[in-house]
Amino acid sequence: MGESRAIMGYICGKYAPDSPLYPKDLQKRATVDEMMYFDIGHFGKSIGDYVLPQVFRKQPADKEKESAMKEALDKLNRVLDKKEYATGNTLTVADFCLATSLTLADAVPVQYNLKPWNNVATWFQRMKNLPYFTECNKAYYEFAKKMTSK
Repeated sequence: MGESRAIMGYICGKYAPDSPLYPKDLQKRATVDEMMYFDIGHFGKSIGDYVLPQVFRKQPADKEKESAMKEALDKLNRVLDKKEYATGNTLTVADFCLATSLTLADAVPVQYNLKPWNNVATWFQRMKNLPYFTECNKAYYEFAKKMTSK
């Protein structure tokens, strides 16, 4: 198995079947799945399309790709309105997916300003405050910094 979203669902099902990270209740789970599909199909893709050429090829920012990313940020900002997390007030695997995607835009050289998306900025800071966030993302932040210093 090589897809992180499938891996997270499998691990939750096998080792923590009653965990709210990936709820048993089918309606709640469908909401989590919806946000993971949004991430892989639109949110994460738009961020990657905008950020990765800047990090790996040292290309300038592409305005069309930035526009697509802004649309995705607009949607997530609406989703997060009056919620602590992507599917409500409980942390789920969908939040990990979305935060991982947003981490791409948070690293050097991009360090994208999230101020226009207050709900996203607040949520992302909440995610960054998790006790394991720094350890889990340290390698990417260091890698992005190294790529831009060459």
